[in-house]
Amino acid sequence: MAEWVRFESTLWSRMQLVRRHDSRAVAEFVDRYRDPVYRFIRNAGFAEPDAEELTQDVFTRLLAEDVLAKAESEKGKFRTFLLGVTRNVIREERRRRGAAKRGSPVPLDPEKPDPAAPEPADAAFDGDWVRNLLGAALEELRREHPNYHRALEAHLRQDRDQREIAAELGASVQDVKNHVHRARRKLTEYLQREVSRYASSADEYEEEIRYLAKFLSG
Repeated sequence: MAEWVRFESTLWSRMQLVRRHDSRAVAEFVDRYRDPVYRFIRNAGFAEPDAEELTQDVFTRLLAEDVLAKAESEKGKFRTFLLGVTRNVIREERRRRGAAKRGSPVPLDPEKPDPAAPEPADAAFDGDWVRNLLGAALEELRREHPNYHRALEAHLRQDRDQREIAAELGASVQDVKNHVHRARRKLTEYLQREVSRYASSADEYEEEIRYLAKFLSG
């Protein structure tokens, strides 16, 4: 485990501090983890405006004191806990709409999800979770080391010749190779830091890092 990782307070305690203090802290917390929640709800068949509203509902519940108390007592993984809250919101909304449909004399919006439709698998949420972490790490790399980011992006996503990348960056081919190598190392560090933001124990951190490595290698 990286030496800089520390777990001096649990995630649940940090979430309580977010809930009790300034709105910017809440906004930053929600922004960091909303994307996989929103995508999971959209994959469950909800239209964009409804998915936005339900995503907000997930985080409202997430920061409720009784939910936090339950989560802290169970000492579970944050990723699993967040998925559980999301599933509960989806199921409750489907039950509400199912009841409304049975009591309605006119057809409801055909774009609304079928309350009996199957929910997306956990793997769909986990995939979006990893992509969200990777996106955050890449954005940090872009801010902190733009040349590393440009070299890595051109190397991996655009499959370009290193001489062409070198000419674009005004660097040598060896410089590009060094940039790519350092970019990979920095990206790993940033991903580890992203995991440490939500892992509330060393065991959870190590498990999430193993999962992340397995997912990315696949």
